[in-house]
Amino acid sequence: MYHAVCSFIPSPSTIKLAITSTIISHFKNVETGKEVFEKIKTSSVRVKPPHRLVVYKAFIRRLKKKRSMRGFEKTFAIREYSIFEGSIKVYIDVLPDVKDKISLGLKKIRYIGSSDSLCYCLGEISEEEPEQEKVARPYDEKEVIKGENVILQLTDFTDEVTFNKINPYNKKEKPKLGKDIKLVPHILPLKIMKRGENYTIYELI
Repeated sequence: MYHAVCSFIPSPSTIKLAITSTIISHFKNVETGKEVFEKIKTSSVRVKPPHRLVVYKAFIRRLKKKRSMRGFEKTFAIREYSIFEGSIKVYIDVLPDVKDKISLGLKKIRYIGSSDSLCYCLGEISEEEPEQEKVARPYDEKEVIKGENVILQLTDFTDEVTFNKINPYNKKEKPKLGKDIKLVPHILPLKIMKRGENYTIYELI
């Protein structure tokens, strides 16, 4: 695409895929990853944003694959990136029988989303309830929104998705939006601190 936007923070589906990928890499066993994915694919995930983040648009040169012939062509594009100042906190509901594997996956995680996004576990894994007003959460029309919250669509999985559909090495099946993946409007507890021509700085409320 010529213009690609970012989602500010990792979506629930992205975090679940990162955990699954990490488990497969650690145990060197695809079946273990499949078991974990089936257990967490519909788990509730909440993310507490960092205390400050910047979203900016970059005008880049790129090589694009030619449609009708072999080779690449030089083109331009606009990409959005999100950079954190501070760490994020992830809350995920898991069943007792996979809690240890999920904890291990979170501790050993090295990237979320694309492989060029670096990520490390900086804290301890613990059991605690998230502060609802401090985490990104599904939008509810009945909820009274205080402050300058941001509303953003994040992706998550439906109960129909299977491991084969999210397996990048399986060329026959791909997840479909609406059936396997759903877009869920989320409230992000962020407010705009500063805005420039190609960037916006947000701060945690």
